[in-house]
Amino acid sequence: MKLGWGILQALGYASNSRIWQVRNPKTMNNNQERVLANSVNVFKNQSDFRIVRNQLQNYNYSGALATLENSELHSQITQALMEYGYYRLAFDFKSAREISQDYQQKINQELVNNIDKLYDENILELLQEVYYKGNYFTNQTIRNLLSG
Repeated sequence: MKLGWGILQALGYASNSRIWQVRNPKTMNNNQERVLANSVNVFKNQSDFRIVRNQLQNYNYSGALATLENSELHSQITQALMEYGYYRLAFDFKSAREISQDYQQKINQELVNNIDKLYDENILELLQEVYYKGNYFTNQTIRNLLSG
């Protein structure tokens, strides 16, 4: 039962619960506590990290945001960077720029400069953005067709 509950907790179904372990008084050492809480958070965090990393590699920023909101990995800066990626991918340069302005001191200056040029409708930057996104989506479509 304890193992099953631990698996459910690690999968996020019982995230606000705790698993308590009670030691047998006949087999425990003098320096051990009789009752202790077991945690599967390390396993869950590693699992969440892998899921978010895979979602980001596929440019699935909204999925990564949803996963992150239900994990202990969530922070304001990671949320802001994923929202930045989401808006930039959607060509919503105004929203992406607003996020980059809020975190200008904490993020890579290249991201700030890049989005400023896109926001100002620099034609060369816009063409590069379209080219690289089109190239990614073409490759992604080909991969999906070959795997399916």
